[in-house]
Amino acid sequence: MPSTRARRRVTLAAGGLVLVLGAAAVSVVVHRDAPPPPPVTIAFAGDVHFAPPLAGRLAKDPATALGTHAASTLGAADVAMVNLETAVTEGGGRPAPKQFTFTAPPTAFEALRGAGVDVTTMANNHGLDHGASQVPVAVRAAREAGVALVGIGRDEDAAYAPAWFTLRGQRVAVLSATSVLDDEVRDAWTAGPGKPGLASAKRVDRLRQAVRAAREDADLVVVYLHWGRELVTCPAPAQRELQGALVGAGADVVVGSHAHALLGGGWTSTGAYVDYGLGNFGFYAKREVTTQSGVLVLTARGRQVTDARWVPARIRAGVPRAPSAEDAAAIGTAKAGLRECADLRAEPPSPGRRTGGAPALPCEDGAVANAPAAGHALDVLELLARRGEPVPAAAIARDLGLPRSTVYHLLSLLRDRGYVSHLEAERRFGLGLAAYELGAAYQRSAPLERMSRATLDRLVDASGHNAHLAVLHGRDVLYVIEQRAPRRPHLVTDVGVRLPATLTATGLAMLAALPAAQVRALFPSADALVRRDGRGPDTPLRLKEVLTGVRRRGYALEDGLVTPGLRSVAVALADHTGHPLAAVAVTFPADEVDAAAEAALAALVTGAVRSLRRRLGGAP
Repeated sequence: MPSTRARRRVTLAAGGLVLVLGAAAVSVVVHRDAPPPPPVTIAFAGDVHFAPPLAGRLAKDPATALGTHAASTLGAADVAMVNLETAVTEGGGRPAPKQFTFTAPPTAFEALRGAGVDVTTMANNHGLDHGASQVPVAVRAAREAGVALVGIGRDEDAAYAPAWFTLRGQRVAVLSATSVLDDEVRDAWTAGPGKPGLASAKRVDRLRQAVRAAREDADLVVVYLHWGRELVTCPAPAQRELQGALVGAGADVVVGSHAHALLGGGWTSTGAYVDYGLGNFGFYAKREVTTQSGVLVLTARGRQVTDARWVPARIRAGVPRAPSAEDAAAIGTAKAGLRECADLRAEPPSPGRRTGGAPALPCEDGAVANAPAAGHALDVLELLARRGEPVPAAAIARDLGLPRSTVYHLLSLLRDRGYVSHLEAERRFGLGLAAYELGAAYQRSAPLERMSRATLDRLVDASGHNAHLAVLHGRDVLYVIEQRAPRRPHLVTDVGVRLPATLTATGLAMLAALPAAQVRALFPSADALVRRDGRGPDTPLRLKEVLTGVRRRGYALEDGLVTPGLRSVAVALADHTGHPLAAVAVTFPADEVDAAAEAALAALVTGAVRSLRRRLGGAP
């Protein structure tokens, strides 16, 4: 995680390089109305369990168990979250001594993933209905399904830890805890040092500590709570007090469920967004008030929630379904009418109250430091990086829509600092040595390796095979991570090993993502191609055919070219421009995996790459 000190500097990211402009590096004009960061959307829905009638749908097809309305609404957001109100077991554990207990198989997480859910909480009064011994089952099943799990863990630190998402350059932290725990199980269910369990919101100081820690590195902090009283549609004093404590600790969004009915939602006077009750979502509800459902979709820029939209649904046969126009209006009106007793606002307070993930850098005159000039500098550097060749200043001004005087001022400043070079004879500008040095420093910091390691761990667990990550280095691939599965064959692709790109699955995956002109430049003739035992593409035309097959299939294959008897599938990890940053692969004994199993492995690799892309801030 970056330190607070580092985050308080103006940081610009341009493709493969990261440019940090501190006060010593660039002089900027102080304004209060700097352009806000790009919007991100986060969707929240309420309680989900898989008791009948949902149990039958789950058994039949997990991917469609929650229906199409859920998938279309949740799946459209950048991040979507629900409350999974059930224990997840494989038949183990012992039912808790309480009136109602719920349990679901691990496929519950596949159902959530199929409905577009990215993160879920089990911090509720049913999450451990079959005991804390089942925590590892839930954690493993969520990981295999590609769903982040919060509010539960192997110990206190894991239970209170947030899930992290990077969305268009903005870091979002999602935490969860429960205020609702039955007296007879409260102590047994609460996570502690070395003790699995749930994050308890009754430990307010511990929860505030987790929020403050997330605040240090997040642009937006979200807390999803299990709180309130069943069927009571106005928040209790304890809920108001808790949300105030969490907002005071740095939370920007506080939402929750438990009442099995809708409660009010809106903005506080400080600019935080609070929703006291999201109601049921996938539940065996039958009454009018308990079948009123929907999805809360928030739009945020930095810390500021700029828009809130309630998408109504009606639960029928346990599934959230699209209501009629008349019913949707009635549900929406009911939800909006509950805002008054929640003492929340329908509109956000004046803009700029909660912008930015860390405290703003103070200036000498006490104003808030915002830097539109720094943004324009980034625009210039990104344009030069995209063009790949020197560009006249007039073309930069035209393409960026900036005054020529502004562009010349920026170019002069960036030239003096070494980030831009001026080719006087050609009257053009290109990237300078300082930009290269920063890019090299960024590579040395190895953020991709650090962010990828946990994802590859999950991929190994899910596939049962060795996984690795490689980057393209000229005509070769360089292996930077290898994660080994138990009792799997040893690979030659150790960290630091280089192999010809055209003979490896990772290399072919990345080459397929490059522009055709760049591939031709790398392999202009047959002499540039390496073959092994008479195998591998032998001409540029044959390589083109192989890469076309990779694009059509969606993943690359390699069969015995690196190690006889071993086969690999790989998928490229691209940045926001589509340029391949790396590739992820799984390697397995060819005689153990048939075509169907190979396709399933490719799907797992694709899911791992999508997860990494979300963490790196690209499209899913």
